[in-house]
Amino acid sequence: MLMARDYDAQIRFLEEKYVSKEDKVNGLKLFFASLVDEGDFSSSLASIEKMLASDHEWLDVLEKLQIVEQNILHCSEEVYLFELIGVIRGFLNKVFTTTQITKEMATQIVKCFRLMAEVFAKYELFQASIDLYRDAISIATSFRLSPSIQASIIYDSLCLYEIQDRLFDAFDLAYLGFQTVEESQEKAWKHLFERTIESIGRELIPIYVKSAHASLWKGDTSNAKNFILSALRNAGILLKAKGTTNSTIRNHIDQIRTAMTMQRFVAQEEAEIIEILEKILVNHYTPQKVRAIGNGLIGYYNLASNPSISVLMVVNQGLMVYSKSMMQIIDEETNSIYNEQGQLLLSALVSAVSTSMAETLGKSQQLKQIEYGSQKVMIEKEGELELLILADRETSDLRKRMNEFLQNTIAKGFKTKFAKGVHLTEEFEAFFDPLVDEHFKVFFPD
Repeated sequence: MLMARDYDAQIRFLEEKYVSKEDKVNGLKLFFASLVDEGDFSSSLASIEKMLASDHEWLDVLEKLQIVEQNILHCSEEVYLFELIGVIRGFLNKVFTTTQITKEMATQIVKCFRLMAEVFAKYELFQASIDLYRDAISIATSFRLSPSIQASIIYDSLCLYEIQDRLFDAFDLAYLGFQTVEESQEKAWKHLFERTIESIGRELIPIYVKSAHASLWKGDTSNAKNFILSALRNAGILLKAKGTTNSTIRNHIDQIRTAMTMQRFVAQEEAEIIEILEKILVNHYTPQKVRAIGNGLIGYYNLASNPSISVLMVVNQGLMVYSKSMMQIIDEETNSIYNEQGQLLLSALVSAVSTSMAETLGKSQQLKQIEYGSQKVMIEKEGELELLILADRETSDLRKRMNEFLQNTIAKGFKTKFAKGVHLTEEFEAFFDPLVDEHFKVFFPD
């Protein structure tokens, strides 16, 4: 096959010579392969940019992603590699706002994110790698890709957390992996995450218990309770994963029970949990019963530790299109965040800080959180659509729901519905109210 030496000439050559879509696509793949083989990464990068911006009817998103995957794999020049990743990331952000994503496309997108994450990990840019893995996990979960695909991405990300000694994050990720494969017929992943949970749990539970004791001696019962709750959750996860107890686990449980009984005031539900923990120390249970006890402890933690959302905002292309305040306005000046004017100001602040951060650190760096007094403004973005939540604390579950909310918003046709013209507030409320209830009602203050 005669190969043209630049992208535009190659496209003309392919469209003149071939009729079938498959032949044109294969010809384009050969063109990019030849550039990589010759080490012409500058031309390859320029051609990739043109291809991703093109609108050829015979070249769809899936095929574009397959081509860029090969370029990531074979690009050996660091400077071009990082530029290539930036171009691809921008393209993927656009895809999510303009294209109806199929499961096949989602699988290919996850592969690209994973490859990019591996590149960053290779150069020890661990946080950038972790962020990409997080996005890949979110996409794989949202589009219900196979448990084995999800598990492999989670495990790769988990390894990065362990390298950095981020045990708290690693434990949560190992539990996510266990949940992902819990019902799967493939036992290998389940056993791997189970062993990881046990290994990290042995280190974390004593840390929480010691912190609880230290807080109790200082008279800080609030922090003591939070540490005990965290220890209970970890013990619950450990019991759920293993389905059995051993001397180490029973020792942890005994320490948690002791820390709980040291508190001056013990509520009824806490007294019941102490009773359960005492029984675990002396009774033998079936695996099903142990897992049920684990689920009970996890459920108690989730109920006791849910963050409270006070304000939720949706921003599209820098303009706030929807807000929901869960707090009653007492004084407009001191509680300005709970009225529309205050929310407009906050969304403008986030936009300004995000823009400044992108100019300083690069467009790939995304602002995730701003401290707002004793609360936190959590931010998630999908293309030009942003979700801002003001809450008293951050949890992995809340972050997960934020990502799912944005994916659901796009899937339900937000961009098409509100693409043109001026829309009434009532129209946005009719669209978003059901989605907010679906994803966040559990967090709203009573």
